[in-house]
Amino acid sequence: MANMEQLLILFRLGVHAWNRWRTTNREVRPDFAGANLSKADLSEVDLSMVELREAKLVETELRNADLIWADLSDADLSDADLEMAKLNEANLSRANLSGANLSGAMLIGANLSGANLTGANFTGANLIGANLREAELIGANFSEAELSEVNLEKTHAFNANFHKAILTGVCLADWRTNYTTNLQGVICGYVYLQEGQQKRLPSSGFFASGEFTMQFQKAFTTIDLVFPEGVNWIALAYCLKTETENEDLHLQIKTIHEVEDNAILVRLKTPPEFDPAKTESALKEKYEFFCQVLQEKQAAPNGVTKGQNIAPEKVRAFNRQGITALTTLISQLSSEQVSSWQNIMETAAETRTINPSNSYSYRD
Repeated sequence: MANMEQLLILFRLGVHAWNRWRTTNREVRPDFAGANLSKADLSEVDLSMVELREAKLVETELRNADLIWADLSDADLSDADLEMAKLNEANLSRANLSGANLSGAMLIGANLSGANLTGANFTGANLIGANLREAELIGANFSEAELSEVNLEKTHAFNANFHKAILTGVCLADWRTNYTTNLQGVICGYVYLQEGQQKRLPSSGFFASGEFTMQFQKAFTTIDLVFPEGVNWIALAYCLKTETENEDLHLQIKTIHEVEDNAILVRLKTPPEFDPAKTESALKEKYEFFCQVLQEKQAAPNGVTKGQNIAPEKVRAFNRQGITALTTLISQLSSEQVSSWQNIMETAAETRTINPSNSYSYRD
C-alpha cells in the first residue's frame, strides 16, 4: 500500500523538492503501490527504484522522468507521456501502456512481458535486451527504435510499425504479424526462431541488406475481378463494404482499368491469411445480390418490390448509403487511379454500360 507521507512530500512540495529529498534519502525505497497518480505532471521526477505496482498513471506527464529499476508491474500507464524517460531495468510486466508515448525513452533490459503496448509510440526508443514476451504490440510504433536482442516471443505485432528499427538478435518464436505489419527498412543481422537463442537464422553469417524484410514481410494476395460488360459501382461498393465489415476482411483497391471495350478489371489487395477462392466466391455472391436489389428498387414503382411495401424514403436511404459506400471506395484510390476511373465512367456513360446486370467473372 502507498506510503501517504512520501506521497505528501511529492504532491505538496513538488517535483524539485521531491528530487532533493531523494538525493538525501537514497537508502529509502518509496512505496507508491496502488497510488492514483493519473494526470499528474511528474516531468523530470526521480522515481528510480520506486514501488509502483498497480499504480494508476493514466495520462500522467512523465517526460524525462527517472524510473530506472522502478517496479511498475500491473500499473496502468495508458496514454501516459514518457517521452525521453529512463526506464532501464524497470519492471513493466503486465502493465497497460496502450496509447502511451515512449518516444526516445531508454528501456534497456526492461521487463515488458505480458504488457499491453497497443498503439504505444516507441519511435527512436532504446530497448536493447528488453523482454517483451507475450506483449500486445498491435498498432505500436517502433520506427527507428533499437530492439537488438529483444525477446519478441509470442508477441502480437499486427499493424505494428518497425520501419528502420534495429532487430539484430531478436527472438521471434511464435511472433505473430500480418500484412499490415511494416518491416520496411529494418536493419537486422540475424534472429532466433526459438527461445534461449536457439535456431539462429541465418545459421551463420548475416542477413544481406533488405533480406530480413523479404523473408518476414507478409505480402498481400491480389484478386482480379473482371466485369465483361461494365460495373455497377454502387453494387460493388456495397459488396466490398459488407464483406469487409461482416468478415473482418481488409480489402483495398489496387488498380482499376479497362482491359478491352466495356470490360473493367478491378484488382483488389487482400490479406494472405484469407482463402482467395472463398473470398472471390463471397464477393461474387454479394455483388450479384446487390445488383439485383438495385435493379428491383429502380424498376419498382413507388418503391414497391417483390410484393412488399417499401417506403420511398427507405429506398432513398438505401441509395444514399450506396453512394456513401462508393465515396469511401473511391477515396482509396490514388490520383492516377481516380483519373482512370473517371475515364472509365465517362466511356460507360456514353455506351450505357454503367448499370450492368449480373455479368461478373474472376481471374487470378
